[in-house]
Amino acid sequence: MKQGKLTTIFSGLVIYSVLLSSIAFGQNVDGQNNLKGNADSKVSGKQTEASFKYLQDITRSAEAGQIASVEGVEAEVEKITRILASGSKKNRVLIDEYATKRLLVVNTLAVQMLAKDAPANLRGKRILKIDTASLLADSKNRTEAATLFQNALDQVTKANGNVVLYLEDISSFARQNPLFGAEIADGLRKFLVDGKTQVLSAGTVTDYHQQIADDSQLRNRFQKIEIKANDEVADNSFVGNKLSPDLRELVNSGDQNQNVRVILQSDDIKNPELLAVLKQNNVVIESRAESLNMLVASLPVKAAEQVAALRQTEHLSLDRETTLLGHIDTTTGVRAARALPGNSSLDG
Repeated sequence: MKQGKLTTIFSGLVIYSVLLSSIAFGQNVDGQNNLKGNADSKVSGKQTEASFKYLQDITRSAEAGQIASVEGVEAEVEKITRILASGSKKNRVLIDEYATKRLLVVNTLAVQMLAKDAPANLRGKRILKIDTASLLADSKNRTEAATLFQNALDQVTKANGNVVLYLEDISSFARQNPLFGAEIADGLRKFLVDGKTQVLSAGTVTDYHQQIADDSQLRNRFQKIEIKANDEVADNSFVGNKLSPDLRELVNSGDQNQNVRVILQSDDIKNPELLAVLKQNNVVIESRAESLNMLVASLPVKAAEQVAALRQTEHLSLDRETTLLGHIDTTTGVRAARALPGNSSLDG
């Protein structure tokens, strides 16, 4: 092959790599919202592409109108915005006992960071989240998962402070019983101690004390922000985050990419905010019972918590198959009772 052709092919690969980096972080090719450090990346193209695959840009989703700002989390969002704008290098932990609001707070924060009146030093920053469910599903073993996770963290670090990384659960970097295994937890802890990127995470009060307050390496690197639970959630020990127990079990330990049929009870199934979140999470509405404000839908397990966290959602449960036992006199036990001595004339 002639040298001229080799030069042309090499140039094409370089342009493709630059475009890939720009698209992954929601940048324009002309350099708007530039995240410094990508151009001199020494990571191979294959590793970089894999890393970007597992980085979800929440701010970009907000720009595209796929995320709506919600009511009821204004106080928490204002507090986070004020702290981020202050230039403090401390990370934040959202204390969310029932896991009902954490993602709503983060989504609303992303929307408000794009507002014209947002603090100047927050404009252009991105909120990124590692898609751990997809990363683990694509990995052959824990070592491969840890490598992919570290590659994603490396890309975040190269943003030179222009990124806020959202980690859904502080158990992901716990010393004991880490959510995704010890290798990923160790990589995350090194990333946190390095302190080059601001991190926003969430957990319960117990999680915070066990995994941060009692940890000499992390206690001075985090500031907690209390999230007030909805009154109806706090008063109902069954509700949790409005998921039925069998669906909650799937969320905690099942295949996160599995689609399940659910029954969604809402105070308004036509609410635009509710419908927008369903669309964003690839929820397919199969049927409606408008008089009951109820939907039957196909939903990815990983989307259940976000849907349940909406204030319009009253309850979310698996759509279990109904088995008919027979005629009403069989179902109610009348036939069995009539067969007993002396009950032959029993007519129910």
